[in-house]
Amino acid sequence: MATLPARPSMKERILETADRLFYLQGIRAIGVDTIAAEIGISKRTLYNHFPSKDALISAYLARRFVQPQPSDKPPAEQILGTFDRLERGFASKGFRADIAGRRLDRAGSGAQRSLDGARREGSRTGAARKCRG
Repeated sequence: MATLPARPSMKERILETADRLFYLQGIRAIGVDTIAAEIGISKRTLYNHFPSKDALISAYLARRFVQPQPSDKPPAEQILGTFDRLERGFASKGFRADIAGRRLDRAGSGAQRSLDGARREGSRTGAARKCRG
């Protein structure tokens, strides 16, 4: 008899939903009410797993953190490798840069022009390659 895949725990369902909503709309824009409603649970159930929104945010960030792999490479080469990985990630289809853009909108059009210029320069020259000299 075939066994069905295990259903994610409630805690995991909450984290998956928070991850999706926080990424798409921003941490500050999403409240626990929205997360609970999206899953179809009460706020009390959410708070049974995460005592506060801060605890949920901490778990969300810990889940997204990627521990660097140990390396025998020189420190400068490790740092440049990190920037290379970031550059590939930023260029991927799934990357959402508009979250940073929304924050800069509040800072004024000068900040937005600076960001736009940096993006053009980075895409034209390759930010990590530029650091190598």
